[in-house]
Amino acid sequence: MINLKKTYLLLLLLAFIGFGCTQNKTDKSKIEDACNKFMAGRIALEEKGDSSLLQSVTEDSLFKFIMLNEQYIKLLNAPVSSPDLHIYPQKVEIQGNCATCLMSGMEYYQIHLCRYGNDWKVNGENGRRITPEMFVKVLQQIADQKIFTKERPARDSVFVIVNAFFTTVKQFFKDQRTDSLQQLCSDASVSFIKRLYAYAKIRAGLKPLLEEMEKPNYLSADVKFENDKAVYKFYDEETTILLQRTEHAYIITGFNGTESRYINEVQINQHYTDLLRALKLIRPKQYRDKAFK
Repeated sequence: MINLKKTYLLLLLLAFIGFGCTQNKTDKSKIEDACNKFMAGRIALEEKGDSSLLQSVTEDSLFKFIMLNEQYIKLLNAPVSSPDLHIYPQKVEIQGNCATCLMSGMEYYQIHLCRYGNDWKVNGENGRRITPEMFVKVLQQIADQKIFTKERPARDSVFVIVNAFFTTVKQFFKDQRTDSLQQLCSDASVSFIKRLYAYAKIRAGLKPLLEEMEKPNYLSADVKFENDKAVYKFYDEETTILLQRTEHAYIITGFNGTESRYINEVQINQHYTDLLRALKLIRPKQYRDKAFK
């Protein structure tokens, strides 16, 4: 005789297991679909500037962060290498209301998702979730880049003038002609350079300096602005060139934080090599010939 109670319980258990498998399969399909749309959405954003598909499958904070990064990239106005976005889901692992999806491709890339109502949405990548600190950082990058972009014409102008100055002052120490210097420098700066040249002749003769001047001398620098003044600062050094904006262009007005008119003979004697470095006539101390003083 068939035990109807046991049979009913067995059928109920099988139905529950079957429902669980079907539900899991449905979730897996939804997750894979969300991941495919996420990648397609990123492609659409990159190629067409269309964010609608990406927004439909991305959790709000991650979507906002992606759009802020997109804003920053546009501000850079420079070629940016992109990862391969034409990839697809390979392996899905579900843990309750959240899941991870390993994507295909040459590099390891994992997408994190969670259930939001009846939908699965992407909320992180490669073990990283969006934090308030990440928002602060990208917002600061955007603010800094806006300032850089606004100052770029003036910055480029300063670089052109300073590079021309380095060439001109080097030539002056060879032939003592000042006509080109006068176009780039204030009268006080031209006077200071003449006095520095005269002191170099007395200190050790020009031969050691002229030999040092011909050595490879690479330089990186940045420019900071304040009203109508600019400071050209050598990277990883305290060496600076001061500039003043005139009606037509910037001119060089000082070195190492001091206006040229205030650099006297005592300072030239005490800071001789530092001042030569500001004119880029000698290399940084660590690369300079030890005999040169």
